[in-house]
Amino acid sequence: MYSILIVDDEVMICKGIKSLIEYINIPKITKILTAYNAIEAEKIARNEIPNIIITDIKMPGINGIELIKRLIRNDPDNHRRFIVLSGYDDFHYVKDAFKIGVRDYLLKPASTRELKDVILKVIQEIEEEKERAQIEQVREYNYSKALLENNLNKIFNTPFKDEKTIKKILDDIYIEFPHNYFCIGMFEFIEGDIKASTDVELQQKLNRDYLWTETTGDVILYSFFNYKGNLILLFNFKENRYYEDRLKPLIYEIAQSIFDSNNYKAFISISEPKKGLRGLYFTYQDAMEALRYKILYNPGEIIEYKHTVNRLEKHILSEADTKRFSKNIYEFNMRELSNFIDATFSEKLLENVSIDSIKESYDTLIYVIDNIMRDCGETPYTPDEDFEKLNSLKDIRIDVKSRINNALNLLKEKWECRTTDDIVRKYIEDNYFKSIRMAEVANMVGMSYNYFSRFFREATGMNFSEYVTHIRMEKAREMLDDPTIKVHEVSRKVGYENPKHFTRVFKSYYGISPKEYQDGYWVKRYTDNREGSINDKKA
Repeated sequence: MYSILIVDDEVMICKGIKSLIEYINIPKITKILTAYNAIEAEKIARNEIPNIIITDIKMPGINGIELIKRLIRNDPDNHRRFIVLSGYDDFHYVKDAFKIGVRDYLLKPASTRELKDVILKVIQEIEEEKERAQIEQVREYNYSKALLENNLNKIFNTPFKDEKTIKKILDDIYIEFPHNYFCIGMFEFIEGDIKASTDVELQQKLNRDYLWTETTGDVILYSFFNYKGNLILLFNFKENRYYEDRLKPLIYEIAQSIFDSNNYKAFISISEPKKGLRGLYFTYQDAMEALRYKILYNPGEIIEYKHTVNRLEKHILSEADTKRFSKNIYEFNMRELSNFIDATFSEKLLENVSIDSIKESYDTLIYVIDNIMRDCGETPYTPDEDFEKLNSLKDIRIDVKSRINNALNLLKEKWECRTTDDIVRKYIEDNYFKSIRMAEVANMVGMSYNYFSRFFREATGMNFSEYVTHIRMEKAREMLDDPTIKVHEVSRKVGYENPKHFTRVFKSYYGISPKEYQDGYWVKRYTDNREGSINDKKA
């Protein structure tokens, strides 16, 4: 790993030091060279490039100090380390040697211990300096990479109106595009593989293998990462026809090289060609939009933007579908739920549907599940973030079914800790503003219609419809205490679409109309009597 050159005009001393170093047997020293004058040493140093040079200070002709100066002039970066050999009366030479960069000195005759200590010390200095240089190199690389990526990402995410602004940004990172056409290939690496955004080796491989100008000078490729960690391949090319003839095959070639050598998997999109610097923004947005369709493709396939446009924008789920979905959850009907999810997110149904329509269906179902989860004390979910993490329709089906299962488990836990009476009361209080049928509630708690009817009357002292009316009237009275609210608004909020019907029920229940109540007629005595009779029935 390290080589040493020993320079001394006294042959026996030169060979003696070599023998001592061999005897010491420092594992990192792999080659020991000797020279008996400065001229010979210069030649060896030029051809062999030794890491450490041990030289006598006083030699005939060109002495050790002059030799060191010459070698330093020929190696401005000073990759070599120098150790000088001197006698007791040569110390003034040693002081001069330190001034020009000598690391240490040895007095003749040097002992084995002294020689070993000095060589190990110099090797440690070399390694520490290498480490500092590597750290600095990585720091400079990361800074340059960050500057490049920040400026390019600014261009790709800002629709600048003039090309002068874009040109100024490119000048700041020393990039000049000689051709008129642009196209972008985008790689989204699948989570679970090594993350490309943190893999310097991958970036260096791309820079080494693909960051080039072709021999014809009509295609240039730049590679970098965007803020999401996606690998961006920016092509600048001379003619539009290169898109089909050369760029698509080139992306396949790059993809195959990355996947084969690094065991990566990724979804790949490619934009349509665009002309001019302003086209950079649009070609990037096209590649991003195409990548959203990854759920309909396999990893490694190229998703062309032109194949994602003109797809159908439609509502896949009807309001009836959503209601049936919610009802099946509350009824723990997992078979129906599973079949429904498989049909909604099937390849055949979504073959020519836009990604926004697919996402709308996903969000609608998750919103229903989310309301159930929230009612059970769980925190809401983030649909945009979650949908982006799904890589296939199969992933969507699994994700929705998993969420349904979680909701069912929470509902089961919540309901098991209550009596059936508590469940029914809570359900009515939570849904009084909807159309509630006794058959539906009976099915929910696993009772037959007739048995549930008897059970409910025994538990509440009222039949089912009376109890629903009781809850609705109580809620209506609370709302009417606000003089600014309209009677027809209260009617709708407590489950009556027809305000006249609501008014009849309210007057039958309280003895006065909703309007009379709101206008200030006090019905406390009546309501107290009414509530007293209700409590008597319960007792």
